[in-house]
Amino acid sequence: MIKRFIFTIFSVCLVFAFTGCGGRGNDAPEGAKITFVPESITITDDGEPGWDRSRFKIIVKNGKDIPLSNVKLEIDFPFARSGTLTSDYLVQLFDDGSETDSPMEAKTGTDGTYTLIFDYLRGGLDYEGDVLATSGTASKTAKFTVAGGSSE
Repeated sequence: MIKRFIFTIFSVCLVFAFTGCGGRGNDAPEGAKITFVPESITITDDGEPGWDRSRFKIIVKNGKDIPLSNVKLEIDFPFARSGTLTSDYLVQLFDDGSETDSPMEAKTGTDGTYTLIFDYLRGGLDYEGDVLATSGTASKTAKFTVAGGSSE
């Protein structure tokens, strides 16, 4: 009876150890590849001030081109609100519908993807930056551009 109890406790501990207790995922393995869809976004600014929403899909695959679920991502977006840039930011990131700062952590879903949703400021502005996604030794950037500010 005691042996059975100890075995059960040991088995439960092993399950939690291997699953990571439902945390923010695991780093991508060696040889993994990160892809952005689309590879770049260019917004033609119409001059009307305000906020609009856009998104990138981030895909993580292993060396055999198989999508990887539960992979931890760190995403860094220039011009985004961060711990040090709390005003005059041009981009606001979202995770699960809530505003979050850059850099942020996320994880891929069962299909090996994560959709990065963000609001960006427009209104006669010109700015461009690279969004960086990293996991383990894998990393990839995608270009985000808002174009159309006045040239005066």
